[in-house]
Amino acid sequence: MAVDRCVVAGDNSLFAALSQSLGPSGPDLESAPDGESAIRLLSKQGVTILVVEDQLADMCATDVLKRVRQRPETRSKPVILVSGEDSEIDRVLALMPRLSNPSTGSSLIDSASTCRGTR
Repeated sequence: MAVDRCVVAGDNSLFAALSQSLGPSGPDLESAPDGESAIRLLSKQGVTILVVEDQLADMCATDVLKRVRQRPETRSKPVILVSGEDSEIDRVLALMPRLSNPSTGSSLIDSASTCRGTR
């Protein structure tokens, strides 16, 4: 299963960076300004992955991840947590499998898909 649509939760700069990195041949990106919107969009048919910034307007990324994992329709979908600070989220990321080369948006998407067996 290929990544058709990706939800990007966070500020506009994260969305813009992923959009530029993935280019026109990448998945369709949908922007979510907060955690509630991200979870709702991830539940939609065809949305296969969520990229979420560490701190959103309404909740932190770890809370989004917990809620995604509680819902049957979203629990098997890959979630990439993005952080630029030394915080709880970095400790969570350290426990997750290492991404092969997370220097570009496309490699993040590819690595997450590979981990989930979707590519």
